[in-house]
Amino acid sequence: TMSSALADIIDNSLTAEATEISIRVHSDPEDAAIGVIDNGKGMSRAELLEAMRPGSRSPTETRNADDLGRFGLGLKTASFSQCRRLTVVTRRDDALSVAIWDLDVVVARNAWVVETRELAEGIRFSDLLKGEGTLVLWEKLDRVGLEMGSQNLLRIMDETSKHLELVFHRFMKSEHGRKAVSFNMNGRKLLPVDPFAEWH
Repeated sequence: TMSSALADIIDNSLTAEATEISIRVHSDPEDAAIGVIDNGKGMSRAELLEAMRPGSRSPTETRNADDLGRFGLGLKTASFSQCRRLTVVTRRDDALSVAIWDLDVVVARNAWVVETRELAEGIRFSDLLKGEGTLVLWEKLDRVGLEMGSQNLLRIMDETSKHLELVFHRFMKSEHGRKAVSFNMNGRKLLPVDPFAEWH
């Protein structure tokens, strides 16, 4: 679902120690797109290419206690469950890296070809990536019912925001010496929903 797919992408942002996560939605059926922008550690070019490789991690690999990933599949499976074009723009140490997987190109060439760039010009939402961090951009959204109009995507995103407020409620507030992570969708701040009413 859109909810679980976006949660997978946000897992990566949290693992990268992001303190701000912004979700941007462009709902025009002719040109729809969803972007997730974070201010985490970003990736080097080599790390980006590794992240774009299917099954990039061994489940037996030693991981940090805060690492929410396991197999290295989340970015790809989450993205392609919702779209046909995945773009990742990332910056670390002032070095920008871009990688694009377009399933239409993959089919046309009959090969898993990843396009790489050194500039983010013309990539939607890339201007929101100010310093270190990562943008995950979904285009050619073919699983969100856009044939029924933009209102259907907006309804799905409203349900998704509620899901994220529940799933990531502990990250949205300060606890145990950890600063709260700021979440927003199209500029609207997401607020934590605690299913256990621990704060009551």
